[in-house]
Amino acid sequence: MIYSMTGYGRAEQDFEEYSIAVEIRSVNSRYLDINFRTPDILSTQEYELKKVVQEFCTRGQLSVRVNLNSPENRWTKPTVDHALLSQYQQILQEMQNTLGIDEQPQLSDYLRLPDVVTFEEDLPDTDVLFARVEGVLKTALNELQGMRQKEGEALKQDFLERLTWLEESLENLQESASENSQTVLESLRSRIDNLLDDVPVDEDRLAQEVAYIADKVDTTEEIVRFQSHIKQFRNLLKDGDSVGKKLNFLLQEMNREINTIGAKSNNSEISHLVVDVKNELEKLREQVQNIE
Repeated sequence: MIYSMTGYGRAEQDFEEYSIAVEIRSVNSRYLDINFRTPDILSTQEYELKKVVQEFCTRGQLSVRVNLNSPENRWTKPTVDHALLSQYQQILQEMQNTLGIDEQPQLSDYLRLPDVVTFEEDLPDTDVLFARVEGVLKTALNELQGMRQKEGEALKQDFLERLTWLEESLENLQESASENSQTVLESLRSRIDNLLDDVPVDEDRLAQEVAYIADKVDTTEEIVRFQSHIKQFRNLLKDGDSVGKKLNFLLQEMNREINTIGAKSNNSEISHLVVDVKNELEKLREQVQNIE
């Protein structure tokens, strides 16, 4: 199965004490790069969460956001500092005695005093929370993989069409190169005959030189290797798995072969075909960058 590195996945689940939402965005990258944004309570367990992501993805830059929502602030509870409250009461009593005031303070007055009432976090059990987050994360990852698979299949079809075009272009190249080699040899033989006229020559030596020149313009080996690379490319698309790097390597080898063919060519028709093939290889290379 071919997977794109671009995708999006989201999952959310409600529990009695809180709700968990996980959102994942993925773009292409040479390696696997995972960035987490989690609540502080999960910060020490990010490594374990990354291992979960690694079970699903081998390449790509992933941004994972975990949101934890507690309805009605269930994770905070008010507490009263009784010792501090007693000190405030003593101070107020001393002030009343000093100023001769009989008015008694109201409850609201005490509530406004600094630090008398504070709010402490009543956090959930971390092991239970991690297990729940892990489950929601896997659901989001499955959605992400579904999108990546769908886009990967679309890319695969595009690859196959372009490979077919390359195969047809190679057949045209092979035919043109064969005719070009024969033309070069005939032209060379004619020029030698005209230059030497009736001067006797060593036919064996002449045959060696002609064969050497013929080898310089022959592109059979490059075309055969190019065809072999296309075959391997098709096999990798069929096998699936994480093949992006292998496909990219094959494209580099194809580009090497077509450059050699272009360097050997002294024919305008072949040169035009070479330019078209290189242009198609560049389009393939751009698309392969998105394959996991």
